[in-house]
Amino acid sequence: MKQQYFFASASLQDILERFKRTAKLPLTDLPKRVAIQLNDTHPSISIAEMMRLLMDVEGLGWEEAWDVRTYTIFPLTFRAL
Repeated sequence: MKQQYFFASASLQDILERFKRTAKLPLTDLPKRVAIQLNDTHPSISIAEMMRLLMDVEGLGWEEAWDVRTYTIFPLTFRAL
C-alpha cells in the first residue's frame, strides 16, 4: 500500500508541476490538457490523493478540486467535457 501511494502521489505531483510550468494556465484548466485513466484497482488511491494535492497544496476549494478531479481522472471510460 505504501508503494502504491508513493507512486500515485509522485506521478500526480509531477503532472501538476509540469502543467503549471509549461501550460501557464490555472489548475482549473487541467482537464483541457491532461487525462488520467485508471485501469486497475490499485491506482484508485489517485482519486483521493489528487483531491488532497489540489486542496492542501494548491489551495483550491472543494468544488473546484472536485470538478478538476472529476474531469481529469477517468475510471476505464472517457468522459467528454
